Amino acid sequence: MAVDVRLEGDRIAWAEFGVAKLPEVGPAAPGLSVLAEILSLEASELMGGAMSPQPVSCGLPFLMVPVKSLDALAHSRVRMEAWERTLQRSWAPDLFVVARDPDGGPHHWRARMYGPGFRVAEAPATGSAAAAFGGWLAMKEPATDGTFAWTIDQGVEMGRPSRIDVRASKAAGAVTSVHVAGRAVRMTEGTLTL
Repeated sequence: MAVDVRLEGDRIAWAEFGVAKLPEVGPAAPGLSVLAEILSLEASELMGGAMSPQPVSCGLPFLMVPVKSLDALAHSRVRMEAWERTLQRSWAPDLFVVARDPDGGPHHWRARMYGPGFRVAEAPATGSAAAAFGGWLAMKEPATDGTFAWTIDQGVEMGRPSRIDVRASKAAGAVTSVHVAGRAVRMTEGTLTL
């Protein structure tokens, strides 16, 4: 896994990570009405067609659930009894709910990650989910070759905003790399002695 770090003085200010595993698509997602019930939404608020919900993993599986508006994203909430009945034992029990952010342009998204499988009500920044989402978006790009980039804002609704930049490359129609990047702070430090 490739890592690029940029410093400001002696502090880590930005980091970019390549995924250890290229994106894979899991078994079919439940129907829109089931997912809408889980997320306290109406089925009409979820996207369908080419943007229908789908489970994707770059090492950790997440169920990608695109919704039609930032308003739908803002008032989504997991109903635990519905989640336990339908997703708890699935290939991708945790949800990455996304909506285009029209103010940021066509490559700007807002997201919420609900992780009941991890016992996380909601996370402010989830690189593993953003990587899977970027890989999924790259799969959907009509171009068979190139590098594509998106910006994802997460944690806004919970008052802990974060921004993750994602880029993915394709060659001959296949995703060949996915990278996630953003401003970073050192959380821990250690020494490994061999």
